[in-house]
Amino acid sequence: MRASATNALLDEQKLDFFRFSGYGRWPGKSPDMNPAESVGAIMQERVERALLDVDPTDIDRELLVETTTQVLEDLKTDRNLFKNLLHSFRHR
Repeated sequence: MRASATNALLDEQKLDFFRFSGYGRWPGKSPDMNPAESVGAIMQERVERALLDVDPTDIDRELLVETTTQVLEDLKTDRNLFKNLLHSFRHR
């Protein structure tokens, strides 16, 4: 509901944040627009990759929490990843 209201407001004010896309047209699920969304996608991919060799019937909440925690710990020290994301954000 909020997206509709936001788009209506943009239309009324004739604000166009995205050239060539028309008034109030936001790109759907565009991770390149937000570094936080990119980190979320990277996290998901790394958790999935870590669980590839595990039998799906063995995956429970505890294993998922443990794997996600390990991925977050690894991401915490990945300075190059965050540096690249922040640098790329300025160019968008």
